[in-house]
Amino acid sequence: MQRKLSRTRRDIIVALLELLKTNSLAEITITQIAQEAKVARRTFYLNYQNKEGVMKDYIEVLFDEFSRSLQTAGSRDSRHDTIAFFRFWKEHREFLLLLQRNSLLNLLLDEYEQMLEETTLFSIENVMEKDVGAKQMRYVRVVLAASLMGMLLEWVESGFREEPEELAEVMENMMYHRKQE
Repeated sequence: MQRKLSRTRRDIIVALLELLKTNSLAEITITQIAQEAKVARRTFYLNYQNKEGVMKDYIEVLFDEFSRSLQTAGSRDSRHDTIAFFRFWKEHREFLLLLQRNSLLNLLLDEYEQMLEETTLFSIENVMEKDVGAKQMRYVRVVLAASLMGMLLEWVESGFREEPEELAEVMENMMYHRKQE
């Protein structure tokens, strides 16, 4: 799932993120992004359809980074994955705050659900008491994604008060179908 971005796409993403520090997404124009990225406006449209596409691309990059960090983590369980999830987003809290300020946090949920379907992230089999079929697993992943993202959104709203370990404990307590140790 590792994605390689062209230099142009990286420049456009960086430009938009820089502009978002002082402007809302609605106020930013494609021309401003192109100027900040030092590319032609036409080049922007060769790479993206709109500003939201740039944001989605960056979110995919972040999720790829998170995915790679989990895949290199050796022995894993659902608690480890949950702590890693919140630690990762704590490192990217400025981006989360930009999304929040622009009412774009929902973009994370869309990308996260897709990522969970495409990968073996979060050891779901360690959470479930019994094996479930592929059809049911799809729903389990959607519930897990919605739970984690809901917690993430609340965490952002509350000003990142809790530590990732505390949030992992909340998640564990929510999983009433945990595998018995």
